[in-house]
Amino acid sequence: MKPGSLIAVTGVGGFIGRHVARAALRRGFRVRGLDADPGAVRGLAAEGVEAHVGAVEDGAAAAALCSGADAVVHAAARVAAGGDLALFRRVNVEGTAVILAAARAAKVATVVHLSSVMVHGFTFADGVREDDPRRPGTNPYCLTKSESDALALGMDRPDGTRVVVLRPGDVYGVGGRAWVDGPLELHDQGRLILPYGGRRFFNHTHVDHVVDAVFLALRARAGGRAYHITDGARTTCGEFYGRLAAATGRRPVPTAPGWVVFGVLGALEGISALRGRPLALRDTARFLARPGVYSIEKAQQELAYKPRVTLEDGIAAIARAAGPLDGSAGLLDASAGPTGAEPT
Repeated sequence: MKPGSLIAVTGVGGFIGRHVARAALRRGFRVRGLDADPGAVRGLAAEGVEAHVGAVEDGAAAAALCSGADAVVHAAARVAAGGDLALFRRVNVEGTAVILAAARAAKVATVVHLSSVMVHGFTFADGVREDDPRRPGTNPYCLTKSESDALALGMDRPDGTRVVVLRPGDVYGVGGRAWVDGPLELHDQGRLILPYGGRRFFNHTHVDHVVDAVFLALRARAGGRAYHITDGARTTCGEFYGRLAAATGRRPVPTAPGWVVFGVLGALEGISALRGRPLALRDTARFLARPGVYSIEKAQQELAYKPRVTLEDGIAAIARAAGPLDGSAGLLDASAGPTGAEPT
């Protein structure tokens, strides 16, 4: 695409969406955005984004977003550890269908759909590849990300709108709610305990790498293909959160055997259900108990994707920017609500 081309971004007020929008502006593109959060829309409008308030499942809003666009980056999603499956489907699946249909009707050249490595669920082979069977299970986030992922791939048209799917890992960076601010807030409250002694894997993905992958995908127009996007490291949860806690001046993050963590959380789930406020506490912990890492070889070979921000530099930037936490929940809080596309 040439400078001056129009890129439309859904979930433009979310963590990934706003980084994509700002990067597009820096590259000389025009940016139109859609987000359900009026405050985020106002802030981005002040930065030069043609931002609008609206829902991705609204056909009129989707049509207005895509009209005249050269590319669409679909980053909007409901991100939470658990909750009402119907609500997840409405945003993650129906919303994706509406955006893709609007893009095709507007003859948009390329759509980049932000999916998630969680299409593989909580249990998968170490080094899992994009074409390996998806086993999302019953978790509403994993299940609907898998459904929308398949929907997006199925709507690729070689003679029309090309659809590229990116599956980011655990996206972190300054201001990231799901994997940074939220977990640190839980840690400060004494509510963050890493299962399996913190030895399971954290598939960290710096937000700048997701942005890099978006523009590589737009350039390649690799329609009908999906790509894992992570930092390509074998980092444990204990190492990531240990470094993050130390860098931000916090006490070490506690760990416990898996049977202890899941036993206690199961009991708390029972209590919350009796009180009429069911929480997906065990699924929250399962995000920190994944047994392996995801292969990024396909993205490296076909998109020339190359992680450039080291974990040390990423955490150092968070520490430099650290201030009072805003108390917002992250993906690891079972009561988290809708946001822009956080990682997955």
